[in-house]
Amino acid sequence: MKRANIREVAERAGVSRQTVSRVINELPGVRPGTQDRVQKAIDELGYIATNTAKALVSQKTATFGLVLADISNPFFPGFARAVFDQANSNGYNVLLCNTDNDLALEKKAILSLAKQPVDGIIIFSNRSDGDFLKSVAKPYLPLVLINRPANFQYAASVQSKNKVGGELAAKHLIEKGCTNFGYIGRLDPSRETQKVRRLMGFKKGLEAKGYSLKESDIELTEPNDIGGYAAATRLLRRNRKIDGIFCYNDIIAVGVLRACKDSGIRMPSKVKVIGYDGIRLGEYVDPKLTTVSIDQYGLGVCAFKQLQKLLENPDKKYRPLWIQPEVLERDST
Repeated sequence: MKRANIREVAERAGVSRQTVSRVINELPGVRPGTQDRVQKAIDELGYIATNTAKALVSQKTATFGLVLADISNPFFPGFARAVFDQANSNGYNVLLCNTDNDLALEKKAILSLAKQPVDGIIIFSNRSDGDFLKSVAKPYLPLVLINRPANFQYAASVQSKNKVGGELAAKHLIEKGCTNFGYIGRLDPSRETQKVRRLMGFKKGLEAKGYSLKESDIELTEPNDIGGYAAATRLLRRNRKIDGIFCYNDIIAVGVLRACKDSGIRMPSKVKVIGYDGIRLGEYVDPKLTTVSIDQYGLGVCAFKQLQKLLENPDKKYRPLWIQPEVLERDST
């Protein structure tokens, strides 16, 4: 059976679509007799109002988009849970898109949401360049960017202090007695992002204590456990003196732990490993993973708060909200 639409309701009631939308949204300005005709047409046709219909008058859909880089990474569900909780508590719906860390998929997801009746988009996927995002952002479609600056109009950001996090990782490994260091980072064709800040902070933390990180002791890989395993294997074969490894994220670090175990390298006595993010999986691997922990839920709450502010006043410039990292020590160091 064909679903009735707002145009058919308007034709049967002899009114405009805007009038139907006013009745649906329970807005004033509709005469009682007209309202009765519209309601009768709705009942006869079995019409169910969509967000598009409700938005004809209000210009709001109570729906926003959420774009994530990799839903299989345990960090992102914790963030998404907070966003969904905040949305549910405030009467919003969320359209979720996953990009698989792919630039083409990310742009496709953002453009697809931009064509939908959504009030804004939260983007936690950082392959797209600033010019593309700037072309998408509009007063009726503000963007909230996670872990990247929002230096254009109709956008705001939430960022973790990743450079500080890198410094904390270096400080921790040094305090645990490490003297030769390796870094396994994210292979990413995009320009300056927070991944670079983690490495910058790590180098700064080492240099502050008289150590350094050689370029030959940096490995880049896909940000997953398989990539971490392969990168660690290459790194430790090339330099057997390395006794402290900092990983871009916890999923890479999980692969590093497995590579060390398969190579017969004892942890933490021979090599100490620290990840980044603070995902719960780190508690259940062997050895339990030390990590630079980020408040995933708090990050999601802040993202929603930024979106709310943009929806209320999209023309205003909003300062970024910052999340402070901390070292969560476990058995791998």
